[in-house]
Amino acid sequence: MITNKENGMALTTKPGQQGYNITTADGRKIERDNQGLKIGDLRVNGTNVTDERTGVRMSERGIESSQVRYDSSTGRASFSDGSALEADGTYVRMSNTLVSDSSKKAAQQAAEGRAMGLARAAEAQALSLIAKAASGRVSASDIDALSASLGSIEGSIKALSDQGDMISMVKLMMTKGTVSESLGKAQQMVGKQSLVA
Repeated sequence: MITNKENGMALTTKPGQQGYNITTADGRKIERDNQGLKIGDLRVNGTNVTDERTGVRMSERGIESSQVRYDSSTGRASFSDGSALEADGTYVRMSNTLVSDSSKKAAQQAAEGRAMGLARAAEAQALSLIAKAASGRVSASDIDALSASLGSIEGSIKALSDQGDMISMVKLMMTKGTVSESLGKAQQMVGKQSLVA
């Protein structure tokens, strides 16, 4: 064993042993053996680095874990469920069906159009409900209709999030907040006590 008195680092090796162990002053270990170099929980073997806690392996070819494999030469990420994301942004489902950019964009635009139409209708319905509630002419069916519109908005938020359309999803979430607030005010005005999602 060789110990550096200045920094407390110790080097341990045995006669005939190919490797060595280094212990730093703060107790961290660096080990060299026939499998490569081990620094804490990281194992370095040639160009591969493996985190032994998580099983994530990094190499010049990419990164691999139990959930995803990224190939740096192609830019493709393959997921454990069988789906993949190509370098150009094309998503491949488990059944190996491509969702091309053009069909994906058209589907997103259609979903966004439907969602924004629902949002405008729900906002108009909410304003009408508040006006009716203020004048005392609101009915339970008016409140139920707005509750149903709120449910449709929630479904559209889910659809947009599945497509990755975050901008439209945020717009819809803001509309949901406004409609939900209007519904709550209307319920308070008429004294109806029910839970709103």
